[in-house]
Amino acid sequence: MTGTEGAGQPGQAVETVKDDTSADSSRCTKPGCRHGPSGWWGGRRQHLVYLLLCSFVVVAAFLMRVSPADHESVSFLGISWTTLPTLCMSRQCFGVSCPGCGLTRSFIALAQGDWWSSWRYHRLGWLVAIFTMVQIPYRLHRIARPEKTFAVARYWHWVGGALVALMIANYLLGLLWLG
Repeated sequence: MTGTEGAGQPGQAVETVKDDTSADSSRCTKPGCRHGPSGWWGGRRQHLVYLLLCSFVVVAAFLMRVSPADHESVSFLGISWTTLPTLCMSRQCFGVSCPGCGLTRSFIALAQGDWWSSWRYHRLGWLVAIFTMVQIPYRLHRIARPEKTFAVARYWHWVGGALVALMIANYLLGLLWLG
């Protein structure tokens, strides 16, 4: 398409070419649609990345175990002679736990059916696990049918924000009251 927009002299026609394989071709063209940004992170690719991450977390929880000796170290099943390093940078660098400390161990305990240990490792681990597992069918649906959205989909960012706020409140409660 040709037009006068672009970086030319005033009044000079500048030719602009729209490539059909550009990143904008994945953007929904429905009026008022808010499927998200176009480009590398938009569309199906974003849902695929989240699907793979959530699937990895769920599968890894079933393939790992918490050391019964110290209840801190985590290793893969069948490889008990080696443990994974601490994932929390706050705990590793400063010796202070963060609002997410214990989630890995909580997920592992849930995968093994040990609800009490899961609660001890992180009081909101069960809620984060549910949120993670719900992402799998949701992302599969969004990859298969990107034009169809759930009515609840527009509230996902609020649910994620509420979960973060709950984790911070849980952390502060642990610091102030539960010690």
